[in-house]
Amino acid sequence: MATLLSKNIGKFNTSISSRKPLFPGDLINNDAMYSPRPDYESPYFRKLSMNAELFCSAGSIADKQYNNAFKPEAVTSGYYAYKAALQYPEKIKQNTASRFGEEFLTIQRLSDSVPKEVVEAEVLKRNLFASQQSAETIAHNFPDCALNLPSDREGFLRSIHDIYPILQGAGYEDWVFEKHIWGPEVLLDMDVAIYDGDKSYSRNGALEQGVILAIQYGQPMALDARNGENIDVNDIHGRDISPVDQAWEDCKHIVDVVEKGFRTEASVALVLSRFMHDEWFETKTGPILHDKVHPSVKNRSKIDTRRMKKLKELMLPYMAEKCDWKTLHAVLDNDKDGQLKAYWDKNIAPLQKKKKPDPKILEKIFAYQPRGGFEHPEYSDLIKERRDKPKLSSSFNNANFVARMNGAHADVFDTKWRSKIFEDYDFERLGSTSNPENPADKNHITSDQAMAYIITNAMRKSRPPAKNAKTLLHIGTATSGIEAAHFIHENGISDISELQTIYDPMTHGDKVYAEDIAGDATEDYNDRTLEILRDEKWCQSRKVGRVIPLGVFSEIAKEASGRRESLNAERREAISADGPRKMSSASALTCMKRFVDHQATGIVIPPGPLLDAAQYQLIMRAVLVATGQVERPYEGGKYDMEFFYDDNIVDKKGNKLPPRKIDFGDLIILMGQTIEHLLNQPRPYDLRWHFVTMARMLDIYEKLTDPARCNVKTCMDVESGKVSKSEIISLRNIRPGFADFLFNDPGKAKQVRDIWHRLNRKEYPHLTPAVRGLLKIRAIHTFDDFDLADLPAEYKQAKDWHSNLSAQHKQNLFNKNALLVDGPAIAKP
Repeated sequence: MATLLSKNIGKFNTSISSRKPLFPGDLINNDAMYSPRPDYESPYFRKLSMNAELFCSAGSIADKQYNNAFKPEAVTSGYYAYKAALQYPEKIKQNTASRFGEEFLTIQRLSDSVPKEVVEAEVLKRNLFASQQSAETIAHNFPDCALNLPSDREGFLRSIHDIYPILQGAGYEDWVFEKHIWGPEVLLDMDVAIYDGDKSYSRNGALEQGVILAIQYGQPMALDARNGENIDVNDIHGRDISPVDQAWEDCKHIVDVVEKGFRTEASVALVLSRFMHDEWFETKTGPILHDKVHPSVKNRSKIDTRRMKKLKELMLPYMAEKCDWKTLHAVLDNDKDGQLKAYWDKNIAPLQKKKKPDPKILEKIFAYQPRGGFEHPEYSDLIKERRDKPKLSSSFNNANFVARMNGAHADVFDTKWRSKIFEDYDFERLGSTSNPENPADKNHITSDQAMAYIITNAMRKSRPPAKNAKTLLHIGTATSGIEAAHFIHENGISDISELQTIYDPMTHGDKVYAEDIAGDATEDYNDRTLEILRDEKWCQSRKVGRVIPLGVFSEIAKEASGRRESLNAERREAISADGPRKMSSASALTCMKRFVDHQATGIVIPPGPLLDAAQYQLIMRAVLVATGQVERPYEGGKYDMEFFYDDNIVDKKGNKLPPRKIDFGDLIILMGQTIEHLLNQPRPYDLRWHFVTMARMLDIYEKLTDPARCNVKTCMDVESGKVSKSEIISLRNIRPGFADFLFNDPGKAKQVRDIWHRLNRKEYPHLTPAVRGLLKIRAIHTFDDFDLADLPAEYKQAKDWHSNLSAQHKQNLFNKNALLVDGPAIAKP
């Protein structure tokens, strides 16, 4: 399940041994772009770099099945940032004087000079709103693409801003995010770039565009990194943007802000790179693969060729006189093989003091409106020519869109996402707490918790495609299903958890589960998810765009460990937190459960008996979503959950049939049959999560079948003493199909009722009346106090009964005949 990015990210991030840009015009890895410059020898660098790599790789693996679209955009910069900066010119000049020895205006590290409340109100909020507006148009016009928005991503960076064990105090503007998240993603993971609005006013956007430029012009390293695949550049309506329009838009930005006293080194360096690559292509020289350039470069019109020539005539003298900054030359001097400096020395330096810039350059540069460009509010009256007619209207109805996940703006482990009933506090339990109900202290989290933060947020980095927005989670595991059951039977295994141990071939011969069965089973499940996706008719009817196997989480867990040769460091060094510095199975399960909470819209259950505890917990979490007990971070997400059973049936043509939809009754039957079999063994395994989940499922069943008695929550106002009642599960809001068996399938309803009776309600006259059913007789000893919290009172009574019986048993250890137990055997404590 590895991706191009997850396999190669270490090669393309600046390493200890090679700290130079990767190709001419590579601004992402040009250290002069950052202030302060990266310190590659510091532990701080290594930790941040590895955490950024983990975040980037995890997101890439999660999105492997998508075509990915990227939109460079301003978040804390942009047109509004320049407007805000003009309110505090003296403060900015003081800061630049102390940092660079020169006074000038810049939006770099704007929050160092402009009050944070101003940045948030006048820059950030406005940019976020503009981003969300354009995102809907993009979703409509790129229905097959997952959309990556910096405005979404920065929500994650801000949400962990105060978690010291992860970020070590770094700010969201820190260089490490641009170098180790955005750079590799654009280079290795993106299929199309979408240019719109004031993205040329984004400082980091210029760095990202430099990568896209190198790909389109056939830079050997860039194309080799992508296995020869180029990248499209479109506007938000899906139309190709020519290289000259890309360059013209950047030049508009330069003239605008430089005339107001700002330095914009990133944009000037980007434009120089554009001109340099254009010259290489036109003259058939330079270090590019001329036969590998993008069609928009290769097939450009004569009009575009003349327009690029005109643009150079306008801009080269202008940059010679207005942009000859020390801070820019630091960037040029640091470019790979000195190519940008060579272009400056050849084409710009000779113009200084010899050719004055056109005094009407502002009017002339804004007279043309390129495709995908920003219509500047101050200069819109200067427009005389447009690439296109005025902007197309976005004539579509947002109400028709399938809800898409957009949870990256919120802390995924905030207590507001806890389940209303049956909350397991799985994230809190990863820490060192005596009471998991207490929220985790972000400054004292464990390594497991820190990794869960990074990975869970990374896996929701993009917006699913509008066309098929639904995501299914296939819960097949190597320690469950038919093969696992056969192995248990043939080898006389007395504890299911033994399957998770790698058997020693020296003592077990060929009976090595991990090698013989588990590896093949995992690959089979991975292949099966792809088979499901290839059934276009089924996916289209269900609006399914992604089917994630649990093997994805194993692949991501591998990314969380091991050595990073490029950084000369071990992955375990990345987190400053307590506990073993590797990802545990409990941490991985926490990530899976949050994936169900926030992203999955369906669960696919494999054939065969369900043996793995994780399967039970994931199904239970999905049932809680389906019954509205989990808040979701996107509009329309509540109750949005379906269940499918993958029968593994082949039709007459030899093709596997797609998964079939099942309901809550099917879930109880599938799980209940296995639970009954386990509890009827002479000495049942202590499979806590199997039994707890079954009890919870039967409790929800009772709430659906007897709502007047079982689905009522009673509250009393402390001051007035008034008692009020409300529904626990809002039955009217549950999606159709979830509980249809209760009304439309008497046979299935009877099966479920019988399972409920045997597991939960069958009475044994010789025992106390509170102790009824197999769960309460043979499994109750595995429940803890938190498991009992939201279950009916009789489970607590059964637990007390068992505890008393256990105490009696211990008192009679030396006089066993004094304790006589009639009826079914019980598990000894």
